[in-house]
Amino acid sequence: MIAIRQRPAGRGPRNLRNRGGVTEPTHEADARLSAIEAGLCRVPGVELRGATVGDAELDRHLRATHRDPYLRELERRCAALDGEQQDFDHDLSCPGIELDTPLVRETVALAREGTRTALSAVAALADAPLRAAYALCRPPGHHAGPSWLGGYCIYNHAAACVAALRARGFRRVAVLDFDFHFGNGTAAILADDPEAWMLSVHCDTERAFPYVPEPRHPRLQTIAFREPPSEADYLDAIAQLREAVRRCGSEALVVSVGFDGIAGDPHGGWKLTPEVFRGVGSCLAEIDLPQCWVQEGGYALDRVGACAKHLAEGFLTTRQGRMRAAGEGDA
Repeated sequence: MIAIRQRPAGRGPRNLRNRGGVTEPTHEADARLSAIEAGLCRVPGVELRGATVGDAELDRHLRATHRDPYLRELERRCAALDGEQQDFDHDLSCPGIELDTPLVRETVALAREGTRTALSAVAALADAPLRAAYALCRPPGHHAGPSWLGGYCIYNHAAACVAALRARGFRRVAVLDFDFHFGNGTAAILADDPEAWMLSVHCDTERAFPYVPEPRHPRLQTIAFREPPSEADYLDAIAQLREAVRRCGSEALVVSVGFDGIAGDPHGGWKLTPEVFRGVGSCLAEIDLPQCWVQEGGYALDRVGACAKHLAEGFLTTRQGRMRAAGEGDA
């Protein structure tokens, strides 16, 4: 497995607004990626690389994912800011969803590097051991829609990966999202794409961000928990989505990785342990498709490294076992 490290690009906003409109400190910071990387480095078979995709390819896939007026307005507003200024007065949030994420001068630069990292994972799939590449990117992206931001998300890295996979010849692509929060932005971007499926397990959307009813369309399958699931129920939901990926006939898989379902996450509400992700990784290993993993949420800094370690171990152990078994069968 190849893991792609994001290039430094400054800091994001210092604060966000909660549902009641109160400003509070952000939990989205470089330390998240450092902790996740440290966890992955403990797993034999994980190779770290830097992001390699150039600006021309990055811009092409951003334009395929987001509307030009949105991209231009983001750049204009961020360029007008200075120092520690935060813009809470913009109108770029999803219609019907309360604005929570401000802009700062470095917002665009940081989000671009996040998408560059994700696209570099797609590029690495050609020579990725066991056909999986993991993009360690921030800020997360799955709440960013065609022309809106929210929930820390500015550009939608997972949807950009779908566009990049298409450019590399994969016609049918599925997105499997297991973040605590529903990826409303990804669902909106892919809603009119007849060759893209989105499958998600998450907290009920009226009990957690984005605090609105789930959308509905034929290629969206969700499992939403109104109460914190047991680890057995959570893994059963992942297994159901694995089977849905198989049924939809996809040629490649994008995985939105969220670790905010563990106990103690400041943006979560479930009680999962990091060890549950070993089972998630094992389940993903049973999907025989090239896979691009994109980091979404996960803000408990003392535990996200263990989550990543268990996820990678579960995937690699199971995939290697399946390959050995296939080789013995061929013999």
